[in-house]
Amino acid sequence: MAYDALDSLLIMALMTTNINGTKEFKSAVKKFSRKCTKSVQAGIMNDIISASKPKAGVFYHAETFLDLCDSASEISKGGGVGMVIVKDVAYGVDIQMLSAQLRMEDEGNIKPIEHYNAEFKNDRAWVLQNEYEMQLGAAHAVMNMLNLPRLKCDVIMFSNRGFTGVRMPLEIERGVDRKIQLNMMAAAANLAVSEATTKLQRTQVRNLTR
Repeated sequence: MAYDALDSLLIMALMTTNINGTKEFKSAVKKFSRKCTKSVQAGIMNDIISASKPKAGVFYHAETFLDLCDSASEISKGGGVGMVIVKDVAYGVDIQMLSAQLRMEDEGNIKPIEHYNAEFKNDRAWVLQNEYEMQLGAAHAVMNMLNLPRLKCDVIMFSNRGFTGVRMPLEIERGVDRKIQLNMMAAAANLAVSEATTKLQRTQVRNLTR
């Protein structure tokens, strides 16, 4: 089984004390990287391997990981399903879907509740199966909220909400209006950016990795 972010960082923290020399440490990290998940390789390992101070890079990523866990926990407790990270601020993301009861009422109670329960279930499945669209939609929502012409950010949709939990780096800009159609039959879900944000506290060590 491939190592996830937490296990990878714990093992590399031990490696920093047991392996001397930058070249030797990078070589060991590169070898260990093959045992990690693809997302960990892309989001953590490659950055450490390319850094001039790779050991400092390990601790930077460990601090960032703790920050993200704290922010994710806070946002998730508030009902968020993901977050968009812009510099040192994490914006909570919510996906709002009409309940089966409200759908039935909107249509004048013309069909039994079982029909709308099935429709709601199908809509939720579509959202979970199209995570990248959700990530793009969330990034665009934050860009619009901040009134920016372009945005560089990372988006995470939480695993405890049924998504993968993989951190996705994105760089987007305004252009042709992008409409995220969350359901092919009915627009039953909407992306929203939470007014609540959480500050990342530990990112000031970033300059140690270069």
